[in-house]
Amino acid sequence: MAKKLDLLDSADIDDCRVDLSFKNGFVFSQFLLFFVFIMGLLGIIAMMNGELGYFFGLPLILLAIFGLTYRHGTDISVDNQYIRPYSRLFGVKTGKWIPTTLLVDMAILKMGKTIGIQYEKTSEDQRNKKGVYDFYLLSTNHRKRVNITSFSSMKKAYEEGQYIADLLAKRFTTFQPVISKATRAKRYERHY
Repeated sequence: MAKKLDLLDSADIDDCRVDLSFKNGFVFSQFLLFFVFIMGLLGIIAMMNGELGYFFGLPLILLAIFGLTYRHGTDISVDNQYIRPYSRLFGVKTGKWIPTTLLVDMAILKMGKTIGIQYEKTSEDQRNKKGVYDFYLLSTNHRKRVNITSFSSMKKAYEEGQYIADLLAKRFTTFQPVISKATRAKRYERHY
């Protein structure tokens, strides 16, 4: 089923056997999920009240089911060397299989947001950075990347990353994207 000449965006790949599957979490934030859950409860209460409650309650329940079942993740077919980033809605997976022949490297990138807090009595800015270690499959120039999964610790990310890289026969390396001459010229001009 796997061909060496498969294109990176080939739409002709049929369903493959999934060897590894990673659930990367919900699409919506925790706050929004809590809000949608409350809306679902209000929908149930509205439907219990009777006639007009069915009209308002049913859309709220459907909205809650939508929000609470919308997830994303990644499937890997080791034998065929295919990967599929997917979305799962109402229990149905949708996503396109991508051949990994052009994605030759794997790397761990630390992602996360910095949360700044400024105290009233001092002008100092207290910074707290909560990091997440994302594991990516990369093209040769590291410009195209596909997220496989995320980890909370670097040690776990490295161990799992090494295991997946060995399974797929990919290089486990550091993220070093190729910078074009035009971009380098722009960066150089900014420093004058």
